[in-house]
Amino acid sequence: MPGTKWLIPLWLCTFCGLLIADGLELPIYHAAPPRLPGISPEMNTPGFWIARHPYPDSLIMQSFQIDKLNRYINKQGTVTKIWQHSTRMNGNTVRKQIKEMLTTLYDRGVYGFDGLPVPDSIKSLLHNNAAIDEIPASIKVRFAFPTSLARQRFAPGHANLNRLRGDTEFDEGQNSGEQTGSPLVLYHDSADSLWVFGASATSSGWFLKSELCIVPHSDWLACQNAETKVVCLEARSDLWLDEQATAYAGFCRMGASFPYLGEAGAYYRILLFSGDGLKPGFIAKNVSGKGFLPFTPRNVYLQAFKLLNMPYGWGDTGSDFDCSSLLKSLFATFGIVLPRNGLQQVRALKDVVEFDSKASPGFKHISLLKSAVPGLSLIRLNGHVMLYLGQLNGKAFALHNIWGYRSPGKDGKDEVYVINRTVVSDLELGMGSQKGSLLSRITHFGEIR
Repeated sequence: MPGTKWLIPLWLCTFCGLLIADGLELPIYHAAPPRLPGISPEMNTPGFWIARHPYPDSLIMQSFQIDKLNRYINKQGTVTKIWQHSTRMNGNTVRKQIKEMLTTLYDRGVYGFDGLPVPDSIKSLLHNNAAIDEIPASIKVRFAFPTSLARQRFAPGHANLNRLRGDTEFDEGQNSGEQTGSPLVLYHDSADSLWVFGASATSSGWFLKSELCIVPHSDWLACQNAETKVVCLEARSDLWLDEQATAYAGFCRMGASFPYLGEAGAYYRILLFSGDGLKPGFIAKNVSGKGFLPFTPRNVYLQAFKLLNMPYGWGDTGSDFDCSSLLKSLFATFGIVLPRNGLQQVRALKDVVEFDSKASPGFKHISLLKSAVPGLSLIRLNGHVMLYLGQLNGKAFALHNIWGYRSPGKDGKDEVYVINRTVVSDLELGMGSQKGSLLSRITHFGEIR
């Protein structure tokens, strides 16, 4: 119910399997309503917004234009033209990357899972497991794909490190998640041999070997260059080892793509990525498509609303979505490979509008209503990114995956409302709080074109 509160003394968290320092208290959280203020039931349907779009069925970009956009985006990534990656890598470069990532983690992860400052012993364990001194001058690169959504972390370990005391849902050690079928390059093993440091096209980090399909370079290239691919079109879809759909092979998220091998009744026959290597598998035709979807506003809305109410997961924790991975998965169904980070996403767009720190919420709102394109524009805040849906009665609305928002409370203190899912909201959410409304915090917006 709206306004529901929970206050958990941290000593009680041992009952939940948490090890929190005695005498501390978690903040009070309020449960956000199922539908946010100002959102009617029909606004949570794609048809409501499709009917208001000026050209819902216009083809925004053809495949060759999307390829051109992807090449432009790729130049800004961690590994430019990953499909052309060399079979050898400079060891000093990898050593520097690992050191920088560890430093970043230690600067952000001030508190441990127990609510206490991170002890040097934890830092030493992570540093030693990185085995930096074991990196040779020249590295033989290995090539891989995630078998599911592979965790990508800043350090080779599961230590939950937090920027704020008790903020365990926001594990700073979690960098990202990589979709099954995304090409990876691997450089260096951890001391315990459980982790491997590598990179995708957009980010670097440590992967669990058990979540990877390591393949010969020739197979890695062949999978990427497959003439036809089958694309997952639902938020999550089951994968099978047999066409009777009785031998479960796992699941994939929206936007995952697989080399097409043929058809078997109600299923596509595809190439799966497993810990044992490449093997044939199956995905239902009613949850996937042969080839990418035409990039039209109607299709954007239809795909976006399949993600409504999907749980929030910081850095793709638990195979859930965060704000930027939601958009990355959504636009992957059109063959568009967005960067992983919200700021990088919006900077990869066309006609980007950037606001300076003095721009008023009113000016930002007018700019959005005048220039943002419904279904095609992304709106970026510090630490957040949203899909612009359009306007209604002079107010702008967006679809986004968000953990929560603040509202002014008693004694000048903000009250925190937990959403923890993908929602439709206006941009006044958070108005009057110390943090400010979504609208007041907008830094950029731009169009995918």
